Amino acid sequence: MNRIYSNTQIAGIIIVFSSILSITLMTHHPTISANDISTQVTETISEVKLNKIVHGGLISLLILNFAAFTIYSISRGIQNLLVLIALLAYAMSTVMMTGAALINGFVFPSFLQDIAQDHQHLLEFTPLIKVFSWNINQTFASASVVATSCAISLWSLNLFHANLFQKLVAIMGLSVGIAITVLMLGGWLELDLMGMTAVVLVQSVWNMGIAYLLISKDIT
Repeated sequence: MNRIYSNTQIAGIIIVFSSILSITLMTHHPTISANDISTQVTETISEVKLNKIVHGGLISLLILNFAAFTIYSISRGIQNLLVLIALLAYAMSTVMMTGAALINGFVFPSFLQDIAQDHQHLLEFTPLIKVFSWNINQTFASASVVATSCAISLWSLNLFHANLFQKLVAIMGLSVGIAITVLMLGGWLELDLMGMTAVVLVQSVWNMGIAYLLISKDIT
């Protein structure tokens, strides 16, 4: 039992630090301020290393968070249908957000760098390449955010029959999950840098509630 409790507490600590670090990395996310294409290319190439650090860090945190929420799901009872579906939705979300981060942080900057160095005659197609990669990124990111919101909602429903604090976490989770899903499906939330940072920030508030339950062993 002590080993199980130790694992749950570690999972809670992981969620706390991954939430904080995710917000920190989002605030250091590279941005392109130039309007003309040539300057945009130059800015993107100059930030290739920063892009890889930020998105590589975010991918690592996604994996750690998934591991932590797997422990949480096991602690709540993986045989429970709501918990199981929530974990599967979160797994799908992790895969899709990893894909979005790989495209935005590795594929597009590296591809653009290669074109600028060895195939400069293709630079005129940069706007098309940018739009194409952005649409793939947004598709993965949007699907991931909706899947995460569904997972949060289902995990929260599972908490409703528990004690008062767990019910408060459940109410907060349902509010977060439903609100983000409605905003996404209604087209009122765009996952640009500001929008994605807002999503991470709001979800992190609920994450902290789950982390508290794990650390305090108040998960049954």
